[in-house]
Amino acid sequence: IYSQKRRALKANLPATLNVVEWKQILLEQNNTCIGCKRTFTEVLKPTQDHIVPVTKQGGYTKENIQALCQSCNSSKGNKDMSGWVGDYRGTREV
Repeated sequence: IYSQKRRALKANLPATLNVVEWKQILLEQNNTCIGCKRTFTEVLKPTQDHIVPVTKQGGYTKENIQALCQSCNSSKGNKDMSGWVGDYRGTREV
C-alpha cells in the first residue's frame, strides 16, 4: 500500500485507499480475480490494480482499485479496463 500511495502522490493524484478499504474490495469481489475469476489463495495472491492507471491520471482510491491476480495484472499493464482485451468480465462499476 505504501509504494502505491507514494506513486499516486508523486503524480499529484488522490491517494486515500487504506487496509480496511482494500479488504472491502476483496469482499465485494468474493475474493476472486476480476479478470480470470479464480479464487485467491495463499498461492494465488491478489494484487492491487488501478482501473484507470496512474499514467492516465487514475488515483489510488477505493473507487479506482480492483483485485487482480498477478497474471491478469501483468497482462493488463497500463491499459484502462475498456482497453484491456483479456478475459475481463467485471462485476464492479468502472
